[in-house]
Amino acid sequence: MRVKKAEYVKEYKIKLLFSDGVTKIVDFKPFLKGAKNLFIPLLDIKYFKSFAVDDTTISWPNEVDFCPDVLYEKGEDVLEGPQKTIKVRQHKRIAIATHAMTKKRPKQAEG
Repeated sequence: MRVKKAEYVKEYKIKLLFSDGVTKIVDFKPFLKGAKNLFIPLLDIKYFKSFAVDDTTISWPNEVDFCPDVLYEKGEDVLEGPQKTIKVRQHKRIAIATHAMTKKRPKQAEG
């Protein structure tokens, strides 16, 4: 897995586009909790925003980087554009179909 694009969102959140086409927002705040050594500069938002995409992941001027697989796992999926509408509609259809299949039907009288 590789990071192809990165865009600052807000606070300690960065939107990442991965090599499989999936976009995720990663909140780095948990990674920076109790920051020590090279991670201390990332606590400054201005410095945090100075990341760049290298061949594999994002990194900062002090050479701090994160494993792209960890970023992928910890990131929250982002659905953009028409894809979001389609996904929501499909989800509703599935929910309706599931409800219809599990709904008990009254027994008919034999006669």
